[in-house]
Amino acid sequence: MTVCGRYWEYTEAYVPGYACESLIPVGATVRPELARERTASDGVRQALMLLESTAVPQVLSPAKGEMSMPKEFVYPIADLGLAIGDLAGEEARAMVMEGSERIADLSLQEASAWLKEAIARLDAVVDEPTRVKIMERLGLNCAEMNKSHVEQALARRSQFASLDEFLQAEEKTPSPGTRLIREGDVIYQYYDPLAAFHRRCFCSLWWGLPDEENAPLTWCQCSRAFVAKVWEGYAGRPVRVELVESCISGAKQCKFAIHL
Repeated sequence: MTVCGRYWEYTEAYVPGYACESLIPVGATVRPELARERTASDGVRQALMLLESTAVPQVLSPAKGEMSMPKEFVYPIADLGLAIGDLAGEEARAMVMEGSERIADLSLQEASAWLKEAIARLDAVVDEPTRVKIMERLGLNCAEMNKSHVEQALARRSQFASLDEFLQAEEKTPSPGTRLIREGDVIYQYYDPLAAFHRRCFCSLWWGLPDEENAPLTWCQCSRAFVAKVWEGYAGRPVRVELVESCISGAKQCKFAIHL
């Protein structure tokens, strides 16, 4: 099995506690039997089996003229199924994840369409508090997958003696595609993926979503958990983060309210 992800650094980050214990850099080749021995989850075993049996896709499908589905995307989809099963039960998992066994064979456009329908099914069969917990788990896993970005953010914070000094600097010179507005003890953080890299979402699972279509806002609870992870590092304590709106659900920018 070749781990050929462009945006993920280590396989352990996909499903912390389930995936291989050793760090496996992108591009590394892993013996499938070893990977399965060190994986405790049936869902991830199935994902590994799919990866072993699926040819590495082309960037563009000549037949359809569509972006192909990178096969490492099987991991976060498997992670979604695991979270639903653990938190909402196997019946809900089966209903929401219907068709997921074909995910590695889909184009990126088809995969985004499947994910949109899956999250709509999640909204229909699972109560809101549980949906939030499911997506929070994915967001924390995403923070692990992209821990180098989290570490870079925390390194910027470490250059300032206080949180207030850091916030002042971030307001003046925000990172590309972001901006902060302070209103008392509430920080509004805006993300603009369109301005940053001409995509409606930083999450590449949605890069196949047509511009005229929107995704359920539930998915963006994943981003809220990611943002909370970063801001807890900034503040050095737990913070409450509220999802206000997002680009893929129809807004011009993603907006989060951070309550310090």
